[in-house]
Amino acid sequence: MSFDVANNALFFQDRQGNPFLAENDYLINCEQGCKLKSYHFKISDFDQENVKFGFQYGHRVEDKTHNWVIFRNFINLSFSYMTFVIKDNFDKLGFVVDDFVFDSEGYDYVLNKNTVFTEGSLVTQQFEKLQFILKNYHSLDPNLLESLHYSNEDGHAPIHLALQSKNNRMVNLILSYMAKIDYAAIPTIKDIFKDLISYQGFEQYLLEVPDQTVQMINKQTIMLRNKEENEIIAIQGSITSYVDEDYFAKVMHEDLEDQSNLTFAVKFTSIRADWLMNEDLGLQFLKEMLRQKRRDLFETPYIKMVTHYLYKNYSRKILILLLPCYVIHMIGIFTQLNLSETIRAYEFADRDVDISL
Repeated sequence: MSFDVANNALFFQDRQGNPFLAENDYLINCEQGCKLKSYHFKISDFDQENVKFGFQYGHRVEDKTHNWVIFRNFINLSFSYMTFVIKDNFDKLGFVVDDFVFDSEGYDYVLNKNTVFTEGSLVTQQFEKLQFILKNYHSLDPNLLESLHYSNEDGHAPIHLALQSKNNRMVNLILSYMAKIDYAAIPTIKDIFKDLISYQGFEQYLLEVPDQTVQMINKQTIMLRNKEENEIIAIQGSITSYVDEDYFAKVMHEDLEDQSNLTFAVKFTSIRADWLMNEDLGLQFLKEMLRQKRRDLFETPYIKMVTHYLYKNYSRKILILLLPCYVIHMIGIFTQLNLSETIRAYEFADRDVDISL
């Protein structure tokens, strides 16, 4: 799992070894794969010449509930004093008032390993209220939407809860806003991927799944001997989303010195697809895709890249595996045909003998 962070971001772990990144006024919970708004952060606390020793005064993470983090001489909270005052006013249908002033501080919090989305009936029954929050999140700060990736103690993210309630509107609404988040967090929802295929919002989600890091955005052209096909110039695997010139040269086989190579304009993207090939959940998803035959999903970049990569890397192996069986099968067919012709020739010969007698 990779994250784009500033140079002054700091890395630390809780007592279980779960990684966190601190950046500006956000904590990135790497296990959950999402940014969480933090209060009482001071950007000056990150002005360190050697960030490796940024927490030399110690730190502590409340890993059971994620209520707080203490490091150096101050406490970092995922909520403020005013959070629940604002939330209380909001819960009294304040969001239906035309001149209601939205303040994200009342809804963006983590308390007892729950967010506003994973407690109560917000993502299962209250469509207008949920839509109001997500719309304002996106307009104020799209990073706030990342709390849609946060899973509760049972391992359920908001999309799990909406799916369990069988509320199509809720599932499609959440998918539409998850599509707006830069990080797709596929590991968080891969267990329900096959269950989302029938929902209309899943197509939009798959359209936005391909991710771009800063290095990928800066890579505008690539020099190769030839391209693989019109839409996909080249595709290769990587153990991380971090790529550099060394990756392009050794893995993508780009040769800047060879003048015979062609220059292609590219939009470099990455997808998380290892689970499709290495886990049973991936096989279940691919089988369900074939069963439901939703052609629109096969046209999404995510599925196109997956199928192209699978064909490129496994077609030769499949051919080698099946070729001996195919050859034996064809030999059997030709042998059977020859035997049939021989038997038929004997039968006609016997008839000629009978007629001559």
